This record gives sequence, C-alpha cells and structure tokens, in this order.
Amino acid sequence: EPAPTGFRAGDLSWVSVDDGFAVGTAPCAQGRCVHVLRTADGGVTWSDTGGDGLPASCAGSCPTRVRFADTEVGYLFGPTLFMTTDGGATWTDQPGASTYGLETARGTAVRLVTDQVCPGCRFELQRSPVGTADWETVHRSDLMRSDAALVRQVHQLVAALEANPAGGAGDAHTTLLLSQDDGQTWTQRDDPCGTTPGDAADEIDAAHVVLSLTGEVVVLCQRRAWRSNGGNSTVMLSADGGATFSTPTGFAEATDATSVAAAGN
Repeated sequence: EPAPTGFRAGDLSWVSVDDGFAVGTAPCAQGRCVHVLRTADGGVTWSDTGGDGLPASCAGSCPTRVRFADTEVGYLFGPTLFMTTDGGATWTDQPGASTYGLETARGTAVRLVTDQVCPGCRFELQRSPVGTADWETVHRSDLMRSDAALVRQVHQLVAALEANPAGGAGDAHTTLLLSQDDGQTWTQRDDPCGTTPGDAADEIDAAHVVLSLTGEVVVLCQRRAWRSNGGNSTVMLSADGGATFSTPTGFAEATDATSVAAAGN
C-alpha cells in the first residue's frame, strides 16, 4: 500500500543501505493511527507494510520506536512491544514489562524493561534469539531510576539508566551498564560527567549516550541547572569499553546541545 497521507515519522531502522523501516502515525477515524513504512530503494519511495495486529488508535500508548534485525523480523516498542516475522505485514503483541530500549545484532535481541512505574522503577536487561519471545533476564539493576535507553554496535551494548534529580537530589546521576559480549554479561559504571571541579553544586549529568562505528563510548554531558533553559554541553569519550573517560582533544563546548552522534574514532 502507498504511504498514508499525513504520515509523521517517529523512528527509523535500517538493515542495509537500501532496506529501511519507519514507524509513525497518520490521521484516521480514531484520531491518529500507528503505521510502519518500508523502503527498498534507500528512502526514495516508501510503502505501508500493512500492520495487521497493531493498535487501531494512538489515543492510548502506541509504540514509538522500531528495530529490524533483517527484512522480515522486527520489533515495535515504547513502552508496549510488538514483533513481526513477515516484514511488518502482521504484528504480535508481546505482553509483560514495559520496553524502554531494544537492539538487535548477530542473531540476538536485547531489551531494557521494567514492570514498575517510573520514576522510581528498577530496570532489567533481557536477551532472546531474534524472532522469538524466549526472553531471558541477564542483568537486574537494584537502582531506582526515572528513564533509560539502550544502544548497540555489533558485540557492544550500553544501557544508560537516568536518575531523578527532582527535589534537589545532587547525587542523582546517570548510571551506565556496559556489555562487550552481545549482552551476556554487564559491568556497571558511574556517570562519567560528574561535577565541575571545585563546584559541587554545579551538577553535570550524562544526557545522551552513543557508540561509534569503531566502538568508542561517547557521552553528552549537560549541566543540570541549565538543562531546562539552555547552556553549554560537552562530551566524554571512552576508547576502552567504558573503563575510563576523557574529553576529546580539541573538542569545544556546544551551546544548547541535546544529542550527540559518533562515526569513527
């Protein structure tokens, strides 16, 4: 089917330079409905995959993120989770915990979930062979957090568990969980951004974490007092899997930065 009129994309997933998928919403009789589009020509043209089994309306909680392992097996999540094994024509609801992050590679899917209401929730990391619902918990965090995100680059994964600084909690920093073996084992690291030396009141938090194509962990650091009304941001980089971090040579602070991307080293 052709792409619906008024479609607004929310997230993209690419499995090759030509094949990609987009999740978003378009106007419908119920208000706005969720759609998954597919391209086979690098984004020149897009078509609706069908989406049988997806929610009829987005008045409630519809999935906002998409990840495909190949042209057939894919996942929609945020916070509800759906899976397809036929390129998006039909979707199956995966009941259970709320999914805050999901990444696929090398035949495995790893998801970041909680069965509690955030803030004040505890997250688990689970693995499954792609295309199955055989989720196994591989790490359970005892930290109470407000939000979380997951990124992956081949064998490497990083989960960023964001704390809730409401009420002036000066030590409510982000915690990183890192894996070098497709999510089988995880190591916990403190927030690499920390505080400004000599000024403990000027709290700085990890606001966005990515992995470069060559495996560097890159963290965007924002001063908490400025996050709501703008201010300078910087980055910290780790070339040893998150064991140590430093500011890249020659990197200048950026004004009002809200996200970071990384190509190579």
